[in-house]
Amino acid sequence: MNKEERQAEKLRRQQNRIANKMLIPAPKKTVQSLKLLNFDPSGTFHFVEDRWIRIYEVYGRLDKLSTTMTALQSEIMVSGRMLPEKEDTDWFLTLTGYGETYDEVRKQFALDEEVLKESVGIRPLSVDEAVKIIFSRLQGDTKEFSYASFVRSKKNLYDELFPEIAESYDSFQMEASYGTSLFVMNYPKTVKWDVFTDLQKLGCPIFLTFQMSNMKEEDRESYLRMLEKRYCRNFPPEDIENGISISCHMSFVCDSADAREIIQNTIFSLLSKEGYIVAPLYGKQRMGLLSDISLGMLESREFRNISLPAVEKIFWEENANDNDKV
Repeated sequence: MNKEERQAEKLRRQQNRIANKMLIPAPKKTVQSLKLLNFDPSGTFHFVEDRWIRIYEVYGRLDKLSTTMTALQSEIMVSGRMLPEKEDTDWFLTLTGYGETYDEVRKQFALDEEVLKESVGIRPLSVDEAVKIIFSRLQGDTKEFSYASFVRSKKNLYDELFPEIAESYDSFQMEASYGTSLFVMNYPKTVKWDVFTDLQKLGCPIFLTFQMSNMKEEDRESYLRMLEKRYCRNFPPEDIENGISISCHMSFVCDSADAREIIQNTIFSLLSKEGYIVAPLYGKQRMGLLSDISLGMLESREFRNISLPAVEKIFWEENANDNDKV
C-alpha cells in the first residue's frame, strides 16, 4: 500500500468513526469477550468485522417466513427455546447485516422489517430488553439491566450473561447440568417442522436456531462449480437458482451424564428417520451453546446450501391454528 492509499484508508476510517459517533461504546472487557464494539440503546449491536444485529420478539406464526427470504438483504436467525412444561415455543428473530456505517445498516434493517411484517409479527427489542431476555433463556431468573449503569460500571457483559461452561470435545457441563450442542449436517428433500416439535417430548430444555441467508451470485457460481467437479457432470444453473444457505443448531441441557447420552441418541434417532444427519459440534461445544442462547450476540454457523422449495414448510405445523402459536 503506497502513501496515497494509506492516507485514503485513514480518511475513510475517520469518516466511519464520525458516522458511528452516535453509538455508545462498549466497555473494554466486553469488547474483548463478546467482540461488541458499540450499540444503539434502541436495539442495534455493532461487532467487530462490521457485523451488526437487531433482535425482535416474534408473535403469531412463522410458517410464511420462507416466502419472504429472497426479498431480504440481511441474514436472519430464528431462535427458539423448547421447554417440557410449555406447549408453545418462545421465538425470537435476529437480523444480521454488514456495513461500515450505522446509517447504511439501519436503512437496510428498516427495509427488511417492512418485508418481514408481510409474513410474521415482529416487535423490535431495545438493548435493555434483549439483554434481559438472553440472561433469562438459560439462567431462568429475570434480571434487571440498564445500559447506562452497565457502561458506567465498565463490567464485562459476557460474565453478566453466561455461566461458566466446561467443554469436552463433544459435550459440555455447567455446574450440575450436562448437555451437548448439535448441528444438522445434511437435510432431507423437504424440511418440515413436525420432527422438531417431537423434541419437546424429551423432558429437557432445548435451544434451537435456524440461520438463513440468500446465496450471493458469486456463491451460486462457486457452488455450481463445486457440484460439477464432485459429480463429474454439468448442472443447469436453474438447479440452484432458488437456493438458500441454512444452518441449524440445537443444544439441550439435562441433569446427568447418563441422561445426556440417552437424549442425544433419541435426537439422532428421531431426526434420522426423517432424513436428517445430525452430529455434535466437535471441538465447538461452548460456542455452539452460546450461539443457541445468545440470539446472535455470539454465533456459530455450519451453512448448507439447499433449495428454497425444500424449506417452504420449515415452520409449518398442521395443528397450529391459533395466532399465538408457531
